[in-house]
Formats: sequence, C-alpha cells, structure tokens
Amino acid sequence: MARCFKRRARGATRDPMAASIPVTRHPRRPPPPMVSLRLPHPCLPILLSLSTPPLAEVRADRVSLVLHTAYHAANSPWGVRAWRWHIMADGKRAGTISLRDGHSHVFTHLLGHIGFAVDAPFRGQGLAGLAVLALLPEAARLGLDTVWITTTPDNAACRRTLERIGCTFVEAVPIPPWYATYGKGERTKLRYRLAAGSESHPGRRNE
Repeated sequence: MARCFKRRARGATRDPMAASIPVTRHPRRPPPPMVSLRLPHPCLPILLSLSTPPLAEVRADRVSLVLHTAYHAANSPWGVRAWRWHIMADGKRAGTISLRDGHSHVFTHLLGHIGFAVDAPFRGQGLAGLAVLALLPEAARLGLDTVWITTTPDNAACRRTLERIGCTFVEAVPIPPWYATYGKGERTKLRYRLAAGSESHPGRRNE
C-alpha cells in the first residue's frame, strides 16, 4: 500500500470524493495461508542472492534509490521476494519504497506491487511520484507489465501523487475481515494501475 501522510485539519470536512467512490465487490476469497504481514526486526535486513538481482542504486531526476533490504520469499514480511530502497534527495534519506514480486489477489487488489512512505520534512515535493517512476524499470525486469498500487479513499495526497504520474484508477474494492488493516478500521482499497514498461508517463514531465 502507498502511504502519503497528510493530516486533515481539525474540523475540516472529509474529501467528498472518498464518499462518492463506488465499491466493487468481488467474490469472497479465503485468506492466503502463505502471506504474512508482520514486519521483521528493523535492525535485521535480510540480504540474499536472488535470481533477478535488483540494482543497488537507481538514479533519476531529483531522487536516487539506494537498496537497503532484499527479501527471500521465506523471510519476506509479505510472503514473496521483495526489495526495499531508501529514497534519497540531496544526499539525505527522504523515505522508503518497496517492490514486491507478488501475483495473487493480495498484491493486485489489496497490498499492491509498490508501496512507499515519505518522511515528513520531505513531503509536498513530488518525491514519492519520482521514486515510483524510477522503480518501473525494475518492475519490468521482474516481468510485470502492469504495476498495481493501492491506497485508501481518505488518502487524498496519495491519490494525487498516483494520478499525477499517470496511474489509472480502476476500482474501489472492500477489504476482507482477514486482512491486516481491517482491524485498524480500513474498509476500502482503491486500485490504481500503471504500465511498467512505458518510457513516457505524465509524471516525468509534470513532477
């Protein structure tokens, strides 16, 4: 899931779009037994040799991505092999971005292939969108033609980021009770689609 943190001012009304998005209800699916959403100890990165090794550093306009952790499926917090980079801006760590090599309903409808978080001092600069675009060649190397990114209806900042870089909103889907964030009060995921292999996205010009 993509996280763009924007605190709503006290007394402000909710984004009207969040209440107007129709939710597409798919047939109920049982929880996937092989997926764990529990994070490992943050001080124990699992750096392993994988069949498709990622780039240790990805450079792009205004940001660079420095590989921090590579996960084997057996040790991954998401149950599939995955990679996490630090988002660097002006030589400083500005956040993180992750790429997950998953193809089940969990990744296409709930969690997404790419997830990101930008630290508070660096928000509002378009860095999240630039990081996503920089990561697309790595997603293509995994054989992903389409990258799915999800967020929630009340996360207006994240929706703007995804739309700015050319993501297509596909649908809103209900979060099943067995999914981790259901217990935190989340009930709906918004699914956004982005072509991994395309060299031209609106965000490359507009960021």
